[in-house]
Amino acid sequence: MPPPTAWSPKGTVGHQFYAWYVLAVLVLVHSFNAVDRALISILVEPIRLEFGFSDGEVGLLSGVGFAIFYALFGIPVARLADRSNRRNILAAGLALWSGMTALTGYATGFASMLAARIGVGVGEATCYPTAYPLIGDYFAPVRRPKAFALFQAGAFIGIVLGAVIAGKVAEAHGWRAAFHVIGAPGVVLALLVLFTVREPLRGISEGTHGFSAGLGLWPAFQRLLTDRAFLLVVLAVTALSSTQAIAANWGSALLMRLYHVSQGDVGLVAGPVVGLGGVVGTIAGGFAASTLTRKRGLLRAGLLVPLATIALAPLALVLFCFGPTLPLVLIGGGMGAFLIGTHTGPAIAVGIGLVAPENRGVASSLLVLGQSLVGFGFGPTLVGFLSDALQPHFGIDSLRYAMLAAPVCVVLGWISLLLAYRAIGQLPALKPASD
Repeated sequence: MPPPTAWSPKGTVGHQFYAWYVLAVLVLVHSFNAVDRALISILVEPIRLEFGFSDGEVGLLSGVGFAIFYALFGIPVARLADRSNRRNILAAGLALWSGMTALTGYATGFASMLAARIGVGVGEATCYPTAYPLIGDYFAPVRRPKAFALFQAGAFIGIVLGAVIAGKVAEAHGWRAAFHVIGAPGVVLALLVLFTVREPLRGISEGTHGFSAGLGLWPAFQRLLTDRAFLLVVLAVTALSSTQAIAANWGSALLMRLYHVSQGDVGLVAGPVVGLGGVVGTIAGGFAASTLTRKRGLLRAGLLVPLATIALAPLALVLFCFGPTLPLVLIGGGMGAFLIGTHTGPAIAVGIGLVAPENRGVASSLLVLGQSLVGFGFGPTLVGFLSDALQPHFGIDSLRYAMLAAPVCVVLGWISLLLAYRAIGQLPALKPASD
């Protein structure tokens, strides 16, 4: 199927179909992005036992050691994405992070595993600064919440399927084989991106038809850093991503240590419940936000969805950490994933909508800087060190107490969303020309 030259918001059926095809490919890319990032957490117990790593060292591998390079490389990649072909950047990054994931299976200790994780981080730094602006150009503002929600759902799908596949492969052939099996297919997917995804004109979904180089890197950052509404959205996404990262990085260890779930079964036990909750919450939140945005005609309208849902998430997360039985723990995890997942589509769509098309790569890098460096980086790392510090007092239960950092982050995220909603005011959301 030869792709069209560029998608138009007025669009023929073929053009609209192609936009959804591109989104489907990006969802698949995001699935590989998420599982390759989380694979070390899925396999944390056999890796920890083989090398004798502490929880703090595991936190560095799955958190800061990965996230610093992931976040910092995202900044120059973002500016490059604002000035050149985003499709090509994404394809190259996908091939790199997939190859480095496969190479992680050859690690011989902390240093070599950290080096492989850095390589994964550098490659994955290309994902959001290219995918977010691409979605912004393929979908008009009132459709973006559901488009971003579907994109974000790919992360849950990837982690769930990856956890099941990696767990079974690790149980049968060892954890190293799991890295090889998960990493290799991403290289093939990179070719699919390269040869079937077409670079759209920047701003086409909002009626602009051309390329503008926009501001320089530092002026672009300065403008964004003085936009109070945008910064509050970044803060909200950062806090709520911290919650998701803590659950993703330490959930498997919690189930295996305290509820005696085996490595082979942890994906089968937690995946269908927690993963399904995350997928349904993310998609439902995005579609509900799109409906509200269309009806009210205001950019901020979609934020009402997560404001109404995530207020209940702290209770679910406490149940996940302290449930007396495995079924109650899984109910808490599933509900928490559903409630927190509702923020992703609306928050990202609003953040992108606040920024001019030619600066959305840089805006995406700031969103990712919060998500990755703080959310995926310091969140899990903090829990690891807290668990080590609390171990003399609580023994094996130290991990569950350390994971209480997750509901605290939810409260911070909810407050930030509320302040962002107020700061955005009556800014209109543009409708597609076909409406």
